[in-house]
Amino acid sequence: MKQICLIVNGARHEFVIGPERVLLDLLRDDLGLTGAKQSCDRKGQCGACMVIVNGRTALSCLTKVHSLDNAQVITVEGLGTPENPHLIQQAFVLAGAIQCGYGGFPSTSLSAGKGLRYSSFYCRYPAERCAGTGGAAQRGSPCTHCFH
Repeated sequence: MKQICLIVNGARHEFVIGPERVLLDLLRDDLGLTGAKQSCDRKGQCGACMVIVNGRTALSCLTKVHSLDNAQVITVEGLGTPENPHLIQQAFVLAGAIQCGYGGFPSTSLSAGKGLRYSSFYCRYPAERCAGTGGAAQRGSPCTHCFH
């Protein structure tokens, strides 16, 4: 058993896990984040379990948790909130896109959101919540330092 820390959707969590535990199970069973789905019998073929780990997309059904100590993980739930949805989430709602109706909502929105997030990212939090800039970023201004 190994103790690890993960930052999931901006919140720090500590776990004691075995070497075979995969990220999909931890997200769904331990954190109640059900946006990542198990669909292809854990073969990594469908992308329904996709998350972003340290800025890169990852198939959570194949990703062993023991190698992720101090990793930053973003799930589809972490892209935005009902009060402040991500641009991709807004577009899906406006288009009437529902889960599984548009190429697997979690993986499609995370992939598209990752592109927007890391290519021309604007901090969506008030300056006091932007951990990476020491409060220098303003809401809606460029922020290249944090994952919020």
